[in-house]
Amino acid sequence: MRRFATELPAELARAADLAAFLEEASAALGLSRARRDAIQLCGEEIFVNIALHGAASGPVRVAIALQGDGATQTLVLDDDAPAFDPT
Repeated sequence: MRRFATELPAELARAADLAAFLEEASAALGLSRARRDAIQLCGEEIFVNIALHGAASGPVRVAIALQGDGATQTLVLDDDAPAFDPT
C-alpha cells in the first residue's frame, strides 16, 4: 500500500493545489480516470467545505492523505478548525 500526503492552508485559492496533488497521487496509484475523478470530487467538496465554514474564524491548515492500491483507496482530510457546533 502506498501513501501520499501534503498539507495546505484552507483557502479557496489553494483548491487548485489540492486538485494537482490528488491527480498526481491517484495517477501514481495507477487508478482509472473514473476513480481519479471520484477522488477529486470528494476531496474538493471536503476542502471547500473546510475553507468556507471551518476557516471562517481564522487560519486553518488541512492535512491531506491518499493511500491505497489498485483495489482500495482511502482519502483523509484532517483540519485544525474549531469543531462544528450545530446549536
